Amino acid sequence: MKKVLCFGEVLIDFLPNEDDETSFKPIAGGAPANVAVAIAKLGGESYFVGGIGSDNFGQFLHKQLAAYRVKTDYLCSFENSNSALVLVSLDDKKERSFNFYRHDTADMRFSCDDFNEESFKLSDIFHYCSNTLTTEKLAQTTLTGLKLAKTHGLLVSLDVNLRLTLWSEASVLSSRILECLPYTDVIKFSREELLYLSEQLSQSADELISYCLQTGPSLVVVTDGGNEISVYTRDYHFIHQAPAIIPVDTTAAGDAFVGGLLYRLAQQDLDIEAFQVLLTQQAVIEEIIDFATLCGAFTCTQKGAFPALPRLADIKD
Repeated sequence: MKKVLCFGEVLIDFLPNEDDETSFKPIAGGAPANVAVAIAKLGGESYFVGGIGSDNFGQFLHKQLAAYRVKTDYLCSFENSNSALVLVSLDDKKERSFNFYRHDTADMRFSCDDFNEESFKLSDIFHYCSNTLTTEKLAQTTLTGLKLAKTHGLLVSLDVNLRLTLWSEASVLSSRILECLPYTDVIKFSREELLYLSEQLSQSADELISYCLQTGPSLVVVTDGGNEISVYTRDYHFIHQAPAIIPVDTTAAGDAFVGGLLYRLAQQDLDIEAFQVLLTQQAVIEEIIDFATLCGAFTCTQKGAFPALPRLADIKD
């Protein structure tokens, strides 16, 4: 089983209480942290690297990661720094929206020098999201991580996971994502993200997908809530239908999907060259996408982030 290194933010999700939507319950979350937990809960091996506050919330987040068997050897604690917070709201369809409180929080203080090269030597897959591209400093830190990942032969995964309220300069959003593509092997968009970015680039969605496949990523996945999932490689394209469910909370659904995808890739025990060979086997990729889809669907039927992510028995049952 290959090891997955997840980079980015771990934060407190404040979820509305069922009986009183004006009150909130703090739950550990953050997209890359959710992915790390998803992999560990399924039985894989994951590390989380990023900045964490010295406040009570930071201590809580550290304990939560460890409780779910995520390795925290390379987690950086910043003194006199707060943890990021986000208020999560759910609409009538249980779709979520976010209000972030993330000004100079610990995750934003993580810099190029805070990466430990040993973490890349011990890992096989590097995963990141666009939330570490929202400022120039964070973007340069992310590029440093990507270059270290490529130097050490890691497979690199990007979940675009676009949160527009975090971008003070939306005009640089697309260029920063494009700058990361040559270092990226797997990329996941939501349909909404794909359409937004293609519009920003004055391209069609198909043109942006083709550009990704030509530039770096050799596997492009486009999810669309409970609708069909589109999968693209340089050799083929297929559609996978998500199962019909009654959603309770979609907060970590995309992260569960990515966690399931990376868990199954980690099981293949492959390097970059073997990954390219694996992509020629469409039936295997379809099975991996099916597993990831089941992970996302299960999570939609649960409430929260870490607690909602499935264990392997939940998918097998």
